[in-house]
Amino acid sequence: GGGVGALATPLVLLVLPGPTALSLTLPILLSCDLMTLRHFNKEWDKPAVRALAPWMGGGLLVGLWLLILLARQGGAGDLWIRFVAGTVVVVLAAIGAFFGKSRPAKRPHAGIAAATGLVCGITTMVAHAAGVLLNLYLLARRPTPQSFVGTSTRMYLTFNFIKLPLFALATPLAG
Repeated sequence: GGGVGALATPLVLLVLPGPTALSLTLPILLSCDLMTLRHFNKEWDKPAVRALAPWMGGGLLVGLWLLILLARQGGAGDLWIRFVAGTVVVVLAAIGAFFGKSRPAKRPHAGIAAATGLVCGITTMVAHAAGVLLNLYLLARRPTPQSFVGTSTRMYLTFNFIKLPLFALATPLAG
């Protein structure tokens, strides 16, 4: 389910207003996460989740603030949401292409976890596109394939569920 958000959100943004597109793609992402986790629910990297989760939570709040700020701009805000979402997808795809083949000699330290978690939280809130960066972080930890899928899916599912009330909260706060 991790790559679905990076592709689905920009495509839906072509035909729907930004906030609507982000809200409508979230149930699709949750469905993908639930289906994947059913098969990879036993093996996951608990220390990675503990290192990233608080920072991703903070990033969600920053992303919520950014969405509210943009939505208050009216039609121009919708264009900015589309621009930000598109830019996030392009930049993260470039990062994935550039760094995806390199394998660091050691596991990422706490500062990398903090930066990764914060950026992932923001990008998942504004574009459902944290997958590339999250995957690079997890792959640097050299997981087994099952642990990689189990950990990434658990992170996607958890934070996509957290986004549900945040998106509901964004609408009245943007008004």
